[in-house]
Amino acid sequence: MYEQALEEMTRKDYAAACPRLEEVIKLAPEGVGGMITLGQCYEGWGRLATAHAAYRRAEQVAAAKGDKDRQQKAAQKAGAIEPHLSQVTVVVPDALRDLAGLSVQRDGAVVEQAQWGVPVPVDVGKHVVAATATGRKPWEKHISVMRDGDTVVVEIEAPAPAAVSTPPVQPPTLPTALSPMATTQASQRPGLSGAEIGALVLGVGGLLTLGVGSGFGIVAMSKQDQSNEGLCNSSNQCEPMGLQLREEGIAAGNVATALFIAGGAALTGSIVLFAIRPSKNTRMNVGSGGIWVNGSF
Repeated sequence: MYEQALEEMTRKDYAAACPRLEEVIKLAPEGVGGMITLGQCYEGWGRLATAHAAYRRAEQVAAAKGDKDRQQKAAQKAGAIEPHLSQVTVVVPDALRDLAGLSVQRDGAVVEQAQWGVPVPVDVGKHVVAATATGRKPWEKHISVMRDGDTVVVEIEAPAPAAVSTPPVQPPTLPTALSPMATTQASQRPGLSGAEIGALVLGVGGLLTLGVGSGFGIVAMSKQDQSNEGLCNSSNQCEPMGLQLREEGIAAGNVATALFIAGGAALTGSIVLFAIRPSKNTRMNVGSGGIWVNGSF
């Protein structure tokens, strides 16, 4: 990746080379040589402020590592372009400094209070200075730095108060009068009848009972198979362990039979209840002359 960036720099394709070198530095953040090369890339691209920052960063890292040669080289390169740096000075009037929640940004980056009124290097081109505060509308100003060495001063203006939105008052909702027939029909909305609920309960209970019965049946067969593995002969003469297994199998089989009978009865009852339940078409109407019950079965 580094060699490819160098080739792109040789072709003066800085727009491709500089981002690639940024990726190289992310992988090797202590690489002083890469930082110096990045500074040279941005310098060739004409972005002197970014190049200056890369040189100064390389100088600091080299000093921390005791690399005096590269520290001196980075310092010299940074000093050589300083007279040509463009700058932006953000001025915050005293009257605005106490605004609650005041935050000043340049190109999306926060301008700390220590930088207010201080010239800061920027690349040639367009920039945006913005300010926000609690209860105020966002304020921003677009500026253009035309040439190397230019200085642009931007004074923050008081952000306008934010409009206070009052939610609309909703009129009270009046209850709608219902006729007797409408009220009766609303109360007769379709739902499960008692017979249907009983049928469902019986059906579910029957299925569960059959499932448990199946489990006991499997246990009974398993006990029988275990007793036949050398513990009982073909004449059903068993050793004590085999006899115990046979007895346990017979007991499990009896339980399974009882559960199968109970489960089958529950399912039969469920089917009968569903068959004799009232039709969903049954309804009651209330009129001035009395009550009529209509339905079909």
